[in-house]
Amino acid sequence: MKRILTAIILTIPFLSVFAATPKWISSHESSATEYYGLGMASMNSGNYIEKASENALIDIARQIMVKVQNETFLSMVETNNQIKETLAQKTQMEVLNFLTGQELVGQYADKKTEVYYVCYKLNKAAYNAAVHAKSDEIASIGYDYLRQGDEALKRGELQRAYSMYSRGLDVVEPWLFLPLRDMKDPNLHIPTMLYQRSISIYDGLSLTVTPSQLDVAPFAPLSQDIRVQVLRQGTPVANMPVRVTFAVGTGEITSEAKTDANGIAHFLLSKITGKETVQICRFQLSQVAEREITGILAKNVSVQTLPQTDLTLSVQEQQIKAYIHVSTDDLPALKKQIEAMLGNNHFNMVADPDDADVFIELRTVLEIGGTVKGEIYDLNECLVSVQINFYDYHTNQQLSSYHLSQLRVLCNQQNTMEQTLVQCTREAMKRVKRELPRKIPIIKK
Repeated sequence: MKRILTAIILTIPFLSVFAATPKWISSHESSATEYYGLGMASMNSGNYIEKASENALIDIARQIMVKVQNETFLSMVETNNQIKETLAQKTQMEVLNFLTGQELVGQYADKKTEVYYVCYKLNKAAYNAAVHAKSDEIASIGYDYLRQGDEALKRGELQRAYSMYSRGLDVVEPWLFLPLRDMKDPNLHIPTMLYQRSISIYDGLSLTVTPSQLDVAPFAPLSQDIRVQVLRQGTPVANMPVRVTFAVGTGEITSEAKTDANGIAHFLLSKITGKETVQICRFQLSQVAEREITGILAKNVSVQTLPQTDLTLSVQEQQIKAYIHVSTDDLPALKKQIEAMLGNNHFNMVADPDDADVFIELRTVLEIGGTVKGEIYDLNECLVSVQINFYDYHTNQQLSSYHLSQLRVLCNQQNTMEQTLVQCTREAMKRVKRELPRKIPIIKK
């Protein structure tokens, strides 16, 4: 845009002030063969010629956008209003960048109001010729991705199809103001087909988990094979990533697996560490493209709801009692949050170690390092360490351990010590919540 305006401004002759106001200021020019754009800017502002010229081109772009919104993708598909508005704004900017061949009609400086006016025109036939040439180029690329996606879909390769459709959407998105129709079949609008294929790619998919319910003991070793079958309209889907999370409870299970030729993904459930009597493993398709998704449309497709299924775990009620001994307590708030996490999710906490099945040793260490120079303010380098050891209280045998070693947290030097402790606790707890459940030991009672 800057380059275009610079080229335009260089072609504008020395500004002269006319006695009479040009007609094109009071009455916006219109023509069957030309687009006319009127722009204005205060002469008290810097670069007013550039600003007025940009406004004149925006005026032309808006006229083109009226036709675009009525005849292209923006009116052909159902998207939410926010996405449609964002696309419309982006498309207008793309129209503005695409404009070429506009001619200066006139310019006028109003001495009384100190407003500068400029008018440009763009030949519709020349613009349409440029549009169709570019449209054929982009439509050809988009159609190739559409074809590759369709072929992958026929083979049952949903991830490959999804990647091809999303690539095609990213290619055509900057050019939504173009017709983008297939040269052999004018009824085939490439962006619409890519979008509709993308949002329907997971239609007819179903997930079935076997077994669907299990009776398990908490904290006991398991080796349970869980099978999840993925079908699309009754046909097995191969090479489809399936992921699993604990929707209720905690434990250890294979996090992700791909389906085989029979559409089956295998998961290994190795232990349950939560104390809820009913826990749920939730299996869901993992929507992964072969590349990073960049466009608004493809990202909108990527957040569509995917099918899921649950495995219900009936956990035998078993009171595993634990006692926590704090040997080092540099971060009291962190200690309290870890204690609450272990007590709420895993163990029944007791005040007397002689009543415990599990003895837990907890250390929280904070080290203040050097100064890190920042652009706005200097930072203190804080190093947070957490050590948690689990022991069988009756045999003194160590069952497992968790170690977070010198997590680096940068804190504003202007912060109070209390603010520094809060920030360090928050950052360390993010890691502990994610990592500690995998370290909860198998316990024999």
